[in-house]
Amino acid sequence: GYPGNPKMVKALAPIVNECVTANSYYGPDTGMGIRAGIWAGAKMDTTDAPMIFDRGLVAPGVKAGYVDDGQGNLAFPGTVYQFNPGTQPHLKVNKEGFRFANESCPYDFLNHAASLQTDGVYAAIMDANITDAILAYDQYGCAQISVNIAKNDGIVPMIESYVEQGLIFKADTIEELAEKLGIPADNLKATVERYNELCAKGIDEDFGKEAYRMRPVAAAPYYGCFLGGSLLTTCDGLRINRKCQVYDTNHQIIEGLYSIGDCSGSFFAGNYPEYFVGVAVGRTMTQGRVAVKTILGEEL
Repeated sequence: GYPGNPKMVKALAPIVNECVTANSYYGPDTGMGIRAGIWAGAKMDTTDAPMIFDRGLVAPGVKAGYVDDGQGNLAFPGTVYQFNPGTQPHLKVNKEGFRFANESCPYDFLNHAASLQTDGVYAAIMDANITDAILAYDQYGCAQISVNIAKNDGIVPMIESYVEQGLIFKADTIEELAEKLGIPADNLKATVERYNELCAKGIDEDFGKEAYRMRPVAAAPYYGCFLGGSLLTTCDGLRINRKCQVYDTNHQIIEGLYSIGDCSGSFFAGNYPEYFVGVAVGRTMTQGRVAVKTILGEEL
């Protein structure tokens, strides 16, 4: 892919600059394979497909999008790119203190929704029962990392370590937490009250979250933190056929040119559906085999 090439990202996947705060990618992934194919006449996907995780933990005041790293390069402002509990479907609010989406959705859905909110970031609001909540959410995929940590009573120590770093805030009341986060206290208090009311009803009348993932925020101490997206890779690339042969701009095969994995396209569109666990790696492994068998003239 091209996650390590800010110029390509801004041109081809503009949503990234609206909701991402940290990188999870390998620096040399600068899109060279894709560019080489284009120079050879290849056609690239016209729809972007960035792989974004909702785990970029940032301090209050940090905005999503590229910033100058002080050396003339574009980089994301956050330093914590895989805060796994951030993926859990806790109550999440924008900077104004209001819910803006169903928190129980594939990882990047929330980031896409946050791109329309102030500064492209949002706050997770949690309480003392966070461990029990994570176990009840029963997340899967790589979000299950938090479930395993919770089973070993490691969530609160993790949260407290970030409290010490000034990235997560702890308070005895919702109003105090709002003040520490810089969120209007009246708004956050009203949102929490409404959320707890919906939890008691067992029906999320506002955004449709599953009842078993509606956990009240009612036990002190309360925790809050700001989150943004974390970019892992991009999944749009050169258009290919079922044999991984690359198409040119006239939809004709370029003889001898093959593309697989994140350099290839014709598979994802708009996003990476993270709840199909392992589909990106599985695609790459399968396509590698298909391409080699095609080159060798073997039956697929």
